[in-house]
Amino acid sequence: MFGGPGMSSVGGALTSTAPCYVSESGESLVTNQYSWTKNANGIWIDAPGGVGLSDELNDDTISEYVQRMTLTIEGILKRHPYLGKELHVIGHSFDSSIAILVASELMELSLPVKGVYSIDGLNGPAQRCSGYLEVATRRSLVEDSEIREMKQALEGCRAKLEECQTNWEFDSGACKSIQALWSKVFLNPVKDNFVSLYDMRTVPAGECLFFKFHPGDAELFLNQKSIREQLGVSREFKTLNKQALQKYTQPDTTPALVSLLDAGLKVLIAVGSEDYIVNTDSTLMWMRTLKGEYDYSTVVLQQATALKTSRDETVGDVRKNIFDNGAKLAFIEITEAGHMPYMNNPAEMEWLLGAFINGNLWSGDAELRPTRPHS
Repeated sequence: MFGGPGMSSVGGALTSTAPCYVSESGESLVTNQYSWTKNANGIWIDAPGGVGLSDELNDDTISEYVQRMTLTIEGILKRHPYLGKELHVIGHSFDSSIAILVASELMELSLPVKGVYSIDGLNGPAQRCSGYLEVATRRSLVEDSEIREMKQALEGCRAKLEECQTNWEFDSGACKSIQALWSKVFLNPVKDNFVSLYDMRTVPAGECLFFKFHPGDAELFLNQKSIREQLGVSREFKTLNKQALQKYTQPDTTPALVSLLDAGLKVLIAVGSEDYIVNTDSTLMWMRTLKGEYDYSTVVLQQATALKTSRDETVGDVRKNIFDNGAKLAFIEITEAGHMPYMNNPAEMEWLLGAFINGNLWSGDAELRPTRPHS
């Protein structure tokens, strides 16, 4: 699941993690040396209804969105049982929240869910304002007057979030209000200062300057007449469904994630070091609230160590722990990466997926070296 909400997972896969990617001309496919299917079979699903080439369906709430995703995955596994031996649910950005909620539902159906992987995920709405303030201050992203405005907005941010989270399925107005506050006080000043929300090293829309992976246009490829005929579709493919983008409020996934950890699953949370919209500060603040059968927040207090691939390539700084119930939790700040680390560091992210799936990330077989604590 590629985020948004409203981003096409099929389009995203064909430009990042699938076995093939769209050529620079946009007319054909090329074998992807960084394919995540080197580590596991992959299922990419366009959702909610109307995204990508999926049917127009009226998923009005997050619960309906999650339920339809759950039933879709269950149906796929019934038709193709070889895919269902070990399930790892992966979500990026907004859809990290959906991945966590779907994994929780799949577990309730007694399907073999083994882990959840959140990539630059919008998981902790209550901590976003404080995280934005910390990063904007430390990185000097805005003027002093705008920092003061962020500080003044913190209390109102927390109050609006509390009201929103009590009824996020059916927006009472508080959720729209907090979205407006995020944009006005914490996001727009950064953009207006010519800093990308998705990669603080560059200007808005300049994120591709730091990509090592440069595929072609998925829309151009999938909208070719010959491709449409092979797929049996007539509608135009769009990478982003703008209606879906504006439709949903970010849920608080903390209870669902804690339930997965209480069940002994493994959870990997990865954030690009240069991402502002989802940053290390707010993510670690959120992880301090992960308390269930065990105090999973203790991972935040772990000494960060530098994680390297078997080829001695730097992945990032990792904190990890294994709990007595078998649960495994890790946080990784991906080195020199923005909101889409699989585009910045494709080889390292492909390796990291394998270390997550086979559990070597926690076993000690991964290459770990001491590093300085996060400040």
